[in-house]
Amino acid sequence: MSDDIIVTNMGSVSGKRIVKVLGVVYSSRYIWTTTNRAIRKALEDVKKQARELGANAIVSLRITKDLLSVQVTGTAVVVE
Repeated sequence: MSDDIIVTNMGSVSGKRIVKVLGVVYSSRYIWTTTNRAIRKALEDVKKQARELGANAIVSLRITKDLLSVQVTGTAVVVE
């Protein structure tokens, strides 16, 4: 589980300094049951990707939705 990943839609984490940018993380999920469940699963996906890159935070998170799917995009970073 990647619950220790800080996630924010801002470009920075309040009170912390970005020391390394690791790259973009992205997930797209079809809405099979509910939008909230699809968003939750997509967030789990990007947190896992960020952890695999060595990040401890995701900044500039964006969630977009269309009729059939949700997309979650952010930037994986290391903060201190």
